[in-house]
Amino acid sequence: MCVKQVRNHKDKIRTWEKMKNNLKAGFLPTSYVQDSYSQLHNLTQVNMSVDEYAREFEKLLIECDIQ
Repeated sequence: MCVKQVRNHKDKIRTWEKMKNNLKAGFLPTSYVQDSYSQLHNLTQVNMSVDEYAREFEKLLIECDIQ
């Protein structure tokens, strides 16, 4: 990624936010956030323990970038 930045005469990545955005754009499918929102919306406890459900809920909140 660093070599690509230099080759394209772009500024260095100096913030964590810019690094996250570049990694997301390069490695995640375009439907990733929408899929995560859908999973969060349809999340049910069914065969999970409360701890498992809470972990999955928190994971999806992070994926959706929800505070």
